[in-house]
Amino acid sequence: MPLLSNSGFWLLPLSAGWVALMVFGGGQGRKTGLLLLLAVVITDAVCGNVLKPLFHRMRPAGGESFSFPSNHAANMFAAAAIVSYFWKKPFVRAAVFALAFAVACSRVYTMSHYPSDVAAGAVAGIFFAAVVITISRKWNDILNIKLFNLRNTIFFVGLLTLWRVFLCATLQLHPDEAYYWLWSRHLALSYYDHPPMVAYFISATTLAGGAEIWVRLSGIIVSIAISVVAWRLAKQLFNDEKVAAASVWLINIYPLTMAGAILITPDVPAFLFWALTLYFFWQIVRTGNPSYWYVTGLFFGLGLLSKYTVVLFAPCALLFLLFTGERRWLKTVHPYLAALVSAAVFSPVIIWNSANRWMSFTFQLSHGMGGQSYSLARFFEYLGSQLMVASPFLWIGGMAAVCMYLFSRKKEELFTAMMSLPILAFFAYSSLKKHGEANWPALAYFGFTFALAHFFAGSKGLKKLFWQGSVAFCIFISLLLTLHARFGVLPLEKYSRELAVIDATNWFYGYRELGAAIQQGQRPDFIMTPSHQLSAQAAYYTGGSIPALTDRRIARFSQFDLWPEPELSGKSGAYVYVDGDNAGDYASCFSRAGNENILPVMRKGILVRSYRYMLGSGYRGACNGQNTENIIK
Repeated sequence: MPLLSNSGFWLLPLSAGWVALMVFGGGQGRKTGLLLLLAVVITDAVCGNVLKPLFHRMRPAGGESFSFPSNHAANMFAAAAIVSYFWKKPFVRAAVFALAFAVACSRVYTMSHYPSDVAAGAVAGIFFAAVVITISRKWNDILNIKLFNLRNTIFFVGLLTLWRVFLCATLQLHPDEAYYWLWSRHLALSYYDHPPMVAYFISATTLAGGAEIWVRLSGIIVSIAISVVAWRLAKQLFNDEKVAAASVWLINIYPLTMAGAILITPDVPAFLFWALTLYFFWQIVRTGNPSYWYVTGLFFGLGLLSKYTVVLFAPCALLFLLFTGERRWLKTVHPYLAALVSAAVFSPVIIWNSANRWMSFTFQLSHGMGGQSYSLARFFEYLGSQLMVASPFLWIGGMAAVCMYLFSRKKEELFTAMMSLPILAFFAYSSLKKHGEANWPALAYFGFTFALAHFFAGSKGLKKLFWQGSVAFCIFISLLLTLHARFGVLPLEKYSRELAVIDATNWFYGYRELGAAIQQGQRPDFIMTPSHQLSAQAAYYTGGSIPALTDRRIARFSQFDLWPEPELSGKSGAYVYVDGDNAGDYASCFSRAGNENILPVMRKGILVRSYRYMLGSGYRGACNGQNTENIIK
């Protein structure tokens, strides 16, 4: 029995049997082998990474891993079901199910599982095998389904919206989100890191409540609004419902936009106003009505109030005008008056910067275009990041489309290229000198999407197969990433503990527990940390009722340095930092320092970070001296 339960014992003979099936089994054998592999992979992934963490049942003999359902039983019964479907001889069916039953019993015998674990595993394996078989039988019909129409698109966006609502309501705020939430508690004309629109959006939605869903609600609303704008613009560009529907699907399934709809960052309002700017700019081309210049100028200004990179619309629009007959507009007053409208809308940011030594402009120029030596390694890192934000195959297909359309004589096709390629090229160049973030060229993917949809939506043959496979793969990747963010379905810890620790989705966990720990016992008068993001998280997860500050000896310059501070001398405070932070001799900032407490943040049994916090009284003020370092970092 123990031998039957050992996966290593079965690995070689089962692998040899599968290879033999593929090589000597003919067409039926190869189909059986491929579907068997697919069924086992799906069964193992769902049972091990979704169901086990969900039910959280420990094994009879103990241990760190969960018990319900049994992966051994699920995988063996899935394989048995596939084989028995294609090989209907009684002795074959009896043999494969007897083997599966024996392995399942061995798991109970070795105290690895309860009987209910293996029973559930067997049911799960047979269920996923049946799903794979059904899909294989209906595959040709599935390929011919007309997904890209208005009804299916509305249904798809509706489902995605429900999924986003669930994620927004259940995931803790990312550190950046907490920082922007804190801005919304201190509304201003602008801020050090970015223009103010994200704070205005959060301020509006949190009138209804302070939970995470309300902080992020504008992202959900914006994703729906952008879907509507994308549909209308695509229909106007190419007069094809299939292209319009495909554009909406793409806008919603990119990993970049999937994440962007559940994270409230400056990209959310920036993408909305960018989409509206492009929509009304196209109305100028489509109708020749000069009044659209002023609407375009309005939304361009609102985009600049959201994120500085929206300024790239100006060179994109100019290039489009110069390379088409629309250059006639440059001889009229309308583009220049529209630019004045944009400047007027953007003026709050200009006023704020003029009153603060132009520090936000300087910071962003240095941050985005800082002077470092040229590096091809950073360029290839940039290319890799862009392959991921739109998924690899769609990005390659889209780049082929926009590069072809760059030389098109059709205004519609040239429009899509001009509203995407210059942005991607600009950040490709800047990546040679400065490490860039994957989301910096995000605005390019609105125009990029129309080119991609138009190029592939009506394709046939191998081109159609590439298109369908690319869309399916993109949906799979985006869904997998969001499932992992919420449920931790990727078994990173099985491959590398370090991978599990540096997993970016870990940043959605641990802050609520930190807020509760800070408020246990004596409630502090203030919270101080060496990070603007950690201070913001501490403020949010203590209900916004405890002032949060940064340790200016250590923290990088941020909006915290510009806000007026309360009188803290002699008061009690909680000093919080993360393992690895250089907090220095923070205890000397208090006349009486308490013991240092440790709060471990665990995910799937792995320590991802540890918070250290200390409650002190009689604050002396030494921690809060002015940051004398260069504010531009």
